[in-house]
Amino acid sequence: MDQILLGILKSDHPPTLQQQLIEKLVVAAADSRLSQKVCVDILEISSNWVVYSDVTELPCSLGVKVFLAFAGCNKAVLESYVSTDRLASWMSVTKATSSKPDNRSATVVLIRGILQLLTSQQSFLKLSNVVQRMAVTYVREHLDIRVLKDISLLMLSYRGCIPQGYPKELFCSAAVQTLAVTEIPHDMHGFARVVSDVKTVMQLLFCILSNESDVKCVVSSIRTLYEIVASVDQCRQPSVVLGSVLEVLPLEIGARVMQQFVTLDTEVSVLRVVLGYMIDWLLWPLSGSVYKWVIMLMKQLTAEGKYSLIVQVTEDKVDQVFKKLAIPLVRERHMRLLSFILLSCQISPEPFHKIVGNIPVMLQQLKCDSIAQELATMTHVLLYLHPGFPDLYEPLLDSLQEYEKPSLDQIKQCVSEHRLSNAIAGTPLTFSCLLLEKSETGKTGLVNLGNTCYMNSTVQAIYMCYDFRSAVMSTTPTQQHNILSSIQMVFAFLAYSKRPAYAPSSFLSVARPSWFQAGYQHDCSEFLHYLLNRLHEEELTPTCTKDTTMQIQPAVADDATTCDDTTVIAQSEKHDNGIGIPEKQWIMVSDSLKRVLHSSKSSQSSSLQHSIVYRTFGGTLQRSCQCSTCGVVSSHKEVFTDLHLAFPEKSSTDSAHLQSKHESSTSLSSLIEHFFKPEHLDGENKYYCENCRQLQSAERKIRITEAPDHLLLTLMRFSYDAKAHANSKILLDVTYPRTLLMPLNYNSCQVSRDISPANDTSVDSHSSPDDTHQLDDSRGDATASFATVKSSAFRVENPSTSSSHGSSVAMVMSGQDVFTSVENDGCAVYSLFAVVIHSGTSSDCGHYYCYGRSNSNFSDENLETFCRGDLNADVLNDDWCCFNDSRVTRVAYTSFASLTKRFPKDTPYLLYYKRVAKASTEMCQEKEDVVIRKELREVVTKDNAAFLREQELEAKRHRSSSQGVRSLPYWRDSDEPPGGCGGGGGGFDSPIRFVF
Repeated sequence: MDQILLGILKSDHPPTLQQQLIEKLVVAAADSRLSQKVCVDILEISSNWVVYSDVTELPCSLGVKVFLAFAGCNKAVLESYVSTDRLASWMSVTKATSSKPDNRSATVVLIRGILQLLTSQQSFLKLSNVVQRMAVTYVREHLDIRVLKDISLLMLSYRGCIPQGYPKELFCSAAVQTLAVTEIPHDMHGFARVVSDVKTVMQLLFCILSNESDVKCVVSSIRTLYEIVASVDQCRQPSVVLGSVLEVLPLEIGARVMQQFVTLDTEVSVLRVVLGYMIDWLLWPLSGSVYKWVIMLMKQLTAEGKYSLIVQVTEDKVDQVFKKLAIPLVRERHMRLLSFILLSCQISPEPFHKIVGNIPVMLQQLKCDSIAQELATMTHVLLYLHPGFPDLYEPLLDSLQEYEKPSLDQIKQCVSEHRLSNAIAGTPLTFSCLLLEKSETGKTGLVNLGNTCYMNSTVQAIYMCYDFRSAVMSTTPTQQHNILSSIQMVFAFLAYSKRPAYAPSSFLSVARPSWFQAGYQHDCSEFLHYLLNRLHEEELTPTCTKDTTMQIQPAVADDATTCDDTTVIAQSEKHDNGIGIPEKQWIMVSDSLKRVLHSSKSSQSSSLQHSIVYRTFGGTLQRSCQCSTCGVVSSHKEVFTDLHLAFPEKSSTDSAHLQSKHESSTSLSSLIEHFFKPEHLDGENKYYCENCRQLQSAERKIRITEAPDHLLLTLMRFSYDAKAHANSKILLDVTYPRTLLMPLNYNSCQVSRDISPANDTSVDSHSSPDDTHQLDDSRGDATASFATVKSSAFRVENPSTSSSHGSSVAMVMSGQDVFTSVENDGCAVYSLFAVVIHSGTSSDCGHYYCYGRSNSNFSDENLETFCRGDLNADVLNDDWCCFNDSRVTRVAYTSFASLTKRFPKDTPYLLYYKRVAKASTEMCQEKEDVVIRKELREVVTKDNAAFLREQELEAKRHRSSSQGVRSLPYWRDSDEPPGGCGGGGGGFDSPIRFVF
């Protein structure tokens, strides 16, 4: 019979025929009389088939059937064949030695069948001990839900096989690890099989963990589960099947264990991930009690004062939890959690507002379910908690009429029961700053809400722009204009708050782009684009009114040229820096701006028809391409709000400059010249000429046709290193002037240059018959020096009269007005009023801070000097401040003009300039600050009064020298200050401030 079995297995018959032959010829003959040798041979063949899969490709389950059929009829032979050593060797098989995945589970099924046959035999106890000893190793080696299920069935059938003592803890941990990697099939049959397997495992774990004497197993299992979900370097997310573990763990013991993780110095981001996963597990059918664990953990976080974390998780998950109410199988548990998180989050209406628009539809879906009344009751309580939004709540009222409304006492009782502060008796939700004194500058800082320095520096910079601030504050928004109203609130607090720092949490929740992950560092230039575009789009709506009764209308094109559909004007798009920005200079154009900006600001009346953003920062440029064959020029105009200046790439023509000792620095003038430098389109980058009707070599140029009133310059420092597979940063020092002669085209670069003392420039005069002078950059920039000055409007004084350090370049007028002369030469005069600094080595890490000064009026003395022809004169008052999140200090321009020399990682990133024109200088008298609307002033006044009361209370309890800001203005967050970006230093000896 053994030869028959072996012959069938080695035959060339189809697998189906082989299986039928084994069933009819071999299995059917199991009860016949066989010699001991034949029986042993059959057991050997079939066991190798099951355990090692080295006999045949037929299913291992058939091998189990053959083995148990002959073993059941020959128990004596079986007992002598299955020794403890043989059983141990079977359970020592690893993934590497097993050729088929299903043999891992079949081996366990085989062992269970053997134990069943030998239950009354003397060897049973010895074999059970082997299983008990080897079970942990086998489960660890085979992290498969089928293996774990079969092991669980074996142990449930024979409790003596359950490990004891420390091995039991290891077995439970291995079981948790197996569940963590269990994949959920997409087909219903596979899904049902996994559910059934997990049920079996849960029965075993409940049998082990429900025993009060096995507290160590419970603790070990919880720790293993926590380590899995809290791992920050895991390759994939843990399976939702892990929720089943919480279903069998005692909640009381779990609360004590989890308390240790909450009270330790655990990172908030880790706790946020843990909570997020636990909420995701509610969707697993066998996780009916997981919501209790979530509520327990949130209460513990509340007791530790981690309110911001609770708010963040609530805002992240509330929409997900709400949508799951539509699934009957998991509806009740999601309703329990939804009620808790919304009714407990009484400090912000944002989570409720995320779902309020979908509540009527959900009530309609749940009409025949008792959950509908619970949802309606919860909604009434939330309407009581967060009043003042009639446009959001009005559609909801009709849907609630069908359901019973709770009484006012019931609502108040519900609010009181769910208040977060109940977890720590007597702790108020409002908390004040421990920094009791405001900055000596009188200005208000912004609290870092968790790597939000990119937002704080941007807001402070645009707040310092007087014309923008004035226009924003004089506009009356409606409730649909979230960005406008939010930024008005921030500006109002920056102007009149008594607090040392204001926490713009509401503004952050509205203004943060959807793709910006909370708690992580982001690009402030990208945030600025998003903020200005959103503000512009909101203002285009007809409900926004201006105190000057301005009507926003599309501008009329001044020619037949229209804007194309692109949003990027690039001089070269051959290379990408890893964040979607070409390495050649480019300019981002807002799609929303292009809808109305088909014409330039040709007159004051037409410019008033544009938005605040355009009137303040908008300009127009023209891009043209000239075919080298036919000479035809095609061009079109486009609108920009800022210019992105790229750093010149290394080339053979630049090699001499790049190899010089000055290669670690360059000047703003060099980057501007590189921006306007014509680009030759040739080779693979040829231009399609409409006249020639084919690809031709061409020259592409950019020129500014309408200069903006405020010029925003972004230095494109961030790039992607393909070799290192990481974002990198150009740490080149860029010097920038306070007074900038901004060229409007490449030819204008010949008559403009940086004249700030910070640039350390000098003037070399070379006599020539036509009185032409060559201006050389003494810093040795990577780009070629400026060409000769051909304008008759200027003459350079004898260089001997200038400082040896080039601290003054006096430009004396020859009978013309200085502004007219500069404009005739294709330049515009700008004065620096804000600089955003990035400290770090890439866009993924580091810290942003800002230097800014008032620009509402000009310095009479400096302006007079400027008008006499000294273009080096700084026309604005030198009252600079450093805005570093909550800290605001007074600084001098000289202290940060050469900042990169002292701190190589701290480099200028965004430069804000205000245009100096003749019309503006004629009205240079002191301007009064904008008077804010009554509603805003009342909010700030009430908060100032509350702050004074808080100061009195906190002064009694906290007499410390701490300079950190520990509070938000409307609600308490007793966590450590969330500004995890670091300070404003950042030399090469400083640690990199990575975002966690």
